[in-house]
Amino acid sequence: MIDYFYYFLIYSFMGWVMETVLCSVREKRFVHRGFLNGPICPIYGVGMVLIIFFLSPFINNIIVLFFLGMIFSSILEYIVGYVLEKLFYTRWWDYTKEKFNLNGYICLKTSLAWGILCIIMMRVVQPVVVDVQGMIDPKVLNPMLGIVFVALVVDLGFTLTSLTNFRLEIESIHKLQDKLLEESKVAEHLKSIYESFEENKINLKEYLASLKDLAPFSDAKYAKHIKRLNKDRKINKPQINRLLKNYRLKIKDNSTQIIKDKNLKDN
Repeated sequence: MIDYFYYFLIYSFMGWVMETVLCSVREKRFVHRGFLNGPICPIYGVGMVLIIFFLSPFINNIIVLFFLGMIFSSILEYIVGYVLEKLFYTRWWDYTKEKFNLNGYICLKTSLAWGILCIIMMRVVQPVVVDVQGMIDPKVLNPMLGIVFVALVVDLGFTLTSLTNFRLEIESIHKLQDKLLEESKVAEHLKSIYESFEENKINLKEYLASLKDLAPFSDAKYAKHIKRLNKDRKINKPQINRLLKNYRLKIKDNSTQIIKDKNLKDN
């Protein structure tokens, strides 16, 4: 069990480094990727632990390793993406613009990359990881892993608390949106904001900031609520602000569908 936790940490950190480097180069700024505050991406750690556990017998068969690695990784990516959207009303990655995608959670190009990466990790990287582990005295390694485990649990607790507040705030926004849609004066402006979401031109932080523009057009009750959302939001926390800045989080709710349907009727 300790071995697998060690593998989880190593590959979670490697995944974070890879994601951070790629996104930082693309954005031309430092982008701290990762679900948690620490420098790890758990999805990579979980994926590699599953691959090591189930696919080690096929390490000498590159073809089988490629296809099973592709399948395992794609299933995990789909499940995590689906669960995060259902829990927090947001998408943390979106492949809808890629060819041969499945509901935007996975796509063929990325799945093929996972298969290739699986071969590299299992045949090249994993032996080195095991050798390094063997060089460290268990009396030193095990206490270190224990400390990291406690820190990870604390980090996860803070993260889930922040994201729960985030979910509650999104639910509040959805209720406000439904009310605002009933007001003809703000309906067109609200539709344009959603269109920007659908085209991925603005992120969630920019959307929340745009709510203040609706205040002058709505009645006093709604205007007061909009101002509160922008002035005293629970999601104004360092971690959530980082996620809003570094991820293209897209709101998903019934209001979006209402606007889509209305646009179809208008056309």
